[in-house]
Amino acid sequence: ADASSVGQVSMWRDACEAWGRVMTLDTSRRGENLYLACLARGKLLVKVAESLAAAEEHTTPGHGVAKASAPQTVAEAIQLAEESFQEVTRLHHEWGHPPLDRDGWCTWGELAALQMRLAIDDLDARGASDCRDFDFVQGLCKSGSDRFAAAISAGAATHEEEEEEEAADGVDPTGDSSDGRCLTLHAELLLAFVGFVVEALLRGARRCMGPPLPLQSWARAAEESWTEAARLADALVQLYGGAEECAWEPLALQGD
Repeated sequence: ADASSVGQVSMWRDACEAWGRVMTLDTSRRGENLYLACLARGKLLVKVAESLAAAEEHTTPGHGVAKASAPQTVAEAIQLAEESFQEVTRLHHEWGHPPLDRDGWCTWGELAALQMRLAIDDLDARGASDCRDFDFVQGLCKSGSDRFAAAISAGAATHEEEEEEEAADGVDPTGDSSDGRCLTLHAELLLAFVGFVVEALLRGARRCMGPPLPLQSWARAAEESWTEAARLADALVQLYGGAEECAWEPLALQGD
């Protein structure tokens, strides 16, 4: 959806408020309705935040959503989405509700990736690269990376169960390429972090004043992220049949 439309912004607000009312009415703080409402609201708000962030990037003053108000709206959506997923996790650990599946983990990973991208854009605009900035961005990258890895693990477990059911029914199990999206998003997250570190290293090398920066430590973190991104890109190409069979997108990511 194009979040620059006032009507569409109103629609997603109405949807989020509806899920919020379900969460408020479940005073037990442990029921299935609360679990499902938190999960649905979290997934919805990630898409909303992404749409609003894209609208903010392409909106000129005086048209659609005002640029001054868009970042605040994006921040609100991000905060509520994070709270929703945290509540889902609490309900799983404390009350035995189902753990997040592949789609849930992947969407939560997208949230961290969006937060990291917005943080990098803000730091680039300010030309800032101190230790606190680096630690903040690295923390978001780690959160996203952990969530995407959890999505792949959850997907593998589900796929193994489906293969066993198909084999029991006499059906020839076929490969599942739905992990491709998680692999792609994970690799893109890591490459975005590497790009941020490269710029931070360049700014740090040119800095003449202030305390010394741990540039070697930053470079090692970027090297580790690049290595993992390259591994994921190779896995993605193999998932789609190898270099001779797969579409151009996995090969382009491998090239990046």
